[in-house]
Formats: sequence, C-alpha cells, structure tokens
Amino acid sequence: TPSPEMVAAAGTVEGMPRKWALLSLALTIVFLLIQIPIRQQRTAFFRATLDRSPDVLAHLSRTTAESFGYTRKPADSSIALEHRWDLPGYLLTLPEPRHWDEWYAAEAPIVSTYRESPAPLDARPDGIVTASNPVPLSAGMATVTLDGNGNLRDFAAMPYAAGSSPTAPETVFRAAGLDITRFTETTPEDVPTRPFDQRRAWRGPHPKIPNTELLVEVASWKGQITHASVTIVQPKTASNADSGPTLLGRVRSVAIWSMQAFAAFVVFLMAVRNLRRGRTDLDGSLRVAAACFLFAGLGWAGWVHPLASEALLENTLAAAGDWLLSAAILFLVYLALEPEVRARWPHSIVTWNRVLAGRWRDPQVASDILIGAAVGAGMFTVFKLVFVVISRHVAPVNFDVSLHFAMGTRQWVGGHAGGLGQALRTGLLIFLAIFGMRQILRRDALAAVAVALMFTMVQGDVIYAQNWALMTLLYVAIYSALAFVLLRYGLVATIAAVFFADSGNAVLLGWDWNTWYAPYGIASLLLLIAIAVWAFWRSLGGRELIGDEAG
Repeated sequence: TPSPEMVAAAGTVEGMPRKWALLSLALTIVFLLIQIPIRQQRTAFFRATLDRSPDVLAHLSRTTAESFGYTRKPADSSIALEHRWDLPGYLLTLPEPRHWDEWYAAEAPIVSTYRESPAPLDARPDGIVTASNPVPLSAGMATVTLDGNGNLRDFAAMPYAAGSSPTAPETVFRAAGLDITRFTETTPEDVPTRPFDQRRAWRGPHPKIPNTELLVEVASWKGQITHASVTIVQPKTASNADSGPTLLGRVRSVAIWSMQAFAAFVVFLMAVRNLRRGRTDLDGSLRVAAACFLFAGLGWAGWVHPLASEALLENTLAAAGDWLLSAAILFLVYLALEPEVRARWPHSIVTWNRVLAGRWRDPQVASDILIGAAVGAGMFTVFKLVFVVISRHVAPVNFDVSLHFAMGTRQWVGGHAGGLGQALRTGLLIFLAIFGMRQILRRDALAAVAVALMFTMVQGDVIYAQNWALMTLLYVAIYSALAFVLLRYGLVATIAAVFFADSGNAVLLGWDWNTWYAPYGIASLLLLIAIAVWAFWRSLGGRELIGDEAG
C-alpha cells in the first residue's frame, strides 16, 4: 500500500492543458451568469417589489408593536427573513391570466420575523434565535411578522400585567394595509396561544388579488392585543388536509435510517481495523476533522444572535459540541476510507493529499478545483434551466435563493464558510458511497447510477413532488454527474463541484441591481468567479497564457 506522501507525489504536476483550462473557466463564468435571467423568470423573490431592507422591516415591526400598546423600549431584538412557501402554490390555483408582478406587489413572497424582548434574547443551547426560542413567556415579549412590503401578517405577544388602553381594530387593519370598511365581522376560527379575554374576526376581499378572500383575526387581554393575523382563506379539501405520514413516507424513513445505521456500523468496524493494522493516515484525519470543526464554527457564527454577556460564551461552548460531533464523524469516516482508497483507487486522492500537505498552489490541485467549479455551476444551471423549458407553468414560484446571505456581512461570511464545510462533508460521504458501491458492483457506471439513486431517495421534495418522475430524473442526473466527477477526477473536484452547486443559492441577483440585497448577490457572484479565475491561473503552472503549450 503506498503511503499518503507517495500518493501525493504521484500524477502529473503540469496541470490541465491550457485549452481545457480556458474552456472550464469560460463555462464556469457563463453558467454563473446564465443563472441571473433564469432566476428572474422563475424565482418569486425577484418578481416582487421588495424595497424594504431588514433594518427597515425591523423598524416597522417595532412601530407596529408600539401601536398595539407595547410602548416600553425592548432590551433586545432580532429579525430573520423567510420564504412564504404556501403563497405561490395558492396563486397557481387562481384562474389565468395571472398578473404575477402585480400580485407579488400586494402579497410579497417573503416575510420578516421580528422578535423583541424586555430581556436579552438568550436562545439556549446554541444561541440561534427562532420563533419559539427563547420561549416567549415574559411580559412584553412580542413576535411581529411582516411581508416583504411591510404589511402585517401575524402578531403575537405576552401582555403587560396591567394591560393597556384598548387598541381599535382599525389600527390592525392599517398595519396590514387593508381597509376595514370592506370587511364584514364574522366568527373567529383560530385559538391564540397567548392569553386573551376577547376575540374578533373579519372577512373581506383581497384588495389586489381576484377571487381571494382574507381573514383578519384579533385577540386581546385587558384591552391589549395579544394576537393578530391576516391569512388567505383557502378551501378545505382532502388534498390539503393533514392526513399524517403516508405508507411511502414511512417506508422511505425506515429505509434511510437503516442505511445510515448500517453505514455507521461498517465505518466504525473499518476504522477500528485500520487503526489496529497501523494503516491509517492520522495526520490527514486530524486535519480533515479540524477543517470540519472550523467551518462548522464559522457557519454558526453567521447564525448566532450575539449577546454582550457571558451567555454568548456558554452558547458557544454548547454549540461547539455539535461541531465536535460532526468533526468526530468525519474523522472516523476518513480513518475507515482513506487506507482502502489509497490501496485500491489511489489516483482519486492524489490532489487531495497534496491539499492536506499544504500544497494549495499546486497546478493539479487548481485544475481539479476548476473542473469542479465548471461541473457544479453547470449542474445548478442546467437543473434550473430544465424547469424553465419543460415546466407546465412558466411562472415565478421557485425558492432557489437563500435569504440568510442578505442579512449582513457576518451572515454572508458564515453562510459561505458553512457551505464549504457542507461541501467537505458531502464530498466525503459521496466518496464513501461510491467507493462502497464500486467494490460491490465492480463497474464504475453501475456504481455511479446506484449512488445517484440512493442519494435521490433521500431528497424529500422528489418523493412528494407532483412531478416526481421528472424530479427523480433530474436528481439522478445530477448525482450521476457528481459520481462521474469523483470517478474521473477525485475528491478535490467533487468537493469543488458541491460547493459551486450549493453556492448558486447565494447569488441573489435578478435584473435589478439597485436593490438592498443586490450587493450581497454581487459579492457571492464575484467570489465564485474569483475562485475560478484563481484556479485557472494556478492551473497554468507558470506557463504563459499565450504561447506554446510546452512553454
């Protein structure tokens, strides 16, 4: 069995031929740029008029809470953006013609969730504030949900002990951007989770969207509003009733857990065997685990709600347990996998061992990164383009952007660091799966398809999608492409492909580059292009861009 040093020194040092490097760079940039018009056509986020940044939405949320009687200045607050997953699906049920731009101007496809508290928002154990963490039990703790246009969609708060002067219903309607004179009072349907001694409800037509009715509900306690909501009334049918998990869903869950348990058992046995035989690359395993730990920590730093107290240290130590567990799992996977691959499939980790040895500027390492960049960007673009071409409804209903990247610089950096850590984990897990299937099936093509089918089954949106056959075909094609890259070029190219494919969600760019979120999308686009350009430059190995290939 060759040592890791021998494997790292094997292979060519020149990098890929110049013409193929140029082609890979051009394809990467073209694929990244093509994503912009595809998103403009298919993504709901870019068809809406979203002029209000998170800071503005936070200010409007505070103003709304104050108008509802919560006048005391909060000690702490937090805000997050989320997609309205059910809105585009509802709009697709309306008769044509569908005026998407007009409808999304009235009902934005995103919402902001703002939380404020009279005490610091200490979200135990990991410091990540959610709608239910910390538990909203303190008097004056409020949660305000606005759509991206700044209109109220939900409000919930724990009232002050003394209550307050009654808030007129017109105040709620103004916050929601609605005219109360067009609504008729009706029987309340929802039972609030906050204290209340009075409930009222109104029904009326949506001011902009035809064939759509809104339900406004308000609950109060001692005159102070504790809950208010504005919802679209949808017909209750068997299709949207909660019927619990299906037989297919239960079978899928059992199959996934069984495969994971079996894989964990095999990995543990292989790791112990390799340790006993002294075949492991302990230094490489520790470096992989350390990288996983570091990226997980940086990713968490982009999500945590910072506190100016010792609670932040306690939350960091608690979250570090999750990072350590992730690193330990990857450590065992590497102990189990690396010696077997080095003995039976050494060409696939040649460049990877150079990375572990610190040879970041090696031409072959850069070549594999460039190939992975082209493949990853291409997979993401083709996946979206197929839906534009063959989708029955060419309508902006997708959610293929991650709003977290637009929340600030810290969130942007943490998001990309977490993405790199996820690419490292995914690359190694795909590596483990393809190697295992390769040993069982003995044929690379069969192993690639088997792994593609296995990873496709894990995707819930494939199993439960209406066009599940098309989704299955697309996912099998994507994972087969990843498996091919792994078989042909190895681990470094696979990790780069996963990173570029996943980072497509961070490019928040449509046609309008004057929006508040455009700088974050431009930064993500430039980051990916810069990585590809650097990889191209280093892949030349000191050769001139123009001249004889041998030079």
